[in-house]
Amino acid sequence: MSNTKVTHHTNGNIKTIMVEDNGRFHNPSDPAFQQWYENGQELLREYWIAGKEHNLSGPAVQKWYENGQEWSRTYWIDGKRHNTSGPAIKMWDENGQEEYREYWIDGEELTKEEFEAQRDTVEIQVEGKLRISRMLVGL
Repeated sequence: MSNTKVTHHTNGNIKTIMVEDNGRFHNPSDPAFQQWYENGQELLREYWIAGKEHNLSGPAVQKWYENGQEWSRTYWIDGKRHNTSGPAIKMWDENGQEEYREYWIDGEELTKEEFEAQRDTVEIQVEGKLRISRMLVGL
């Protein structure tokens, strides 16, 4: 059974919204947890399914500084860090300068070189008997 809890700052602005099901964060269509600074600026947005960070259409966790600048974004699928199109974790300073990035696929951390090699490889299996791999060059 879904349960939504809302808390407020002393000034009346929303502080948190939590959506839970059976004691676990769970919301299949929107964030399951959100948090705001007292000034109304969003601080944190998290997508969860059945107690696991999960978002197929973007980062599952995003954070912002109080000035509105994005602080970090992390991609999760079924509770594992995962992004096949770029870094699974990116972080910026308060001025918007990128400070950090990590590459993860299916819960496994990769170097940038490993990530790019894996992303540029196509594997095809036909009835489990034939395996063809080729590098995609210049695409």
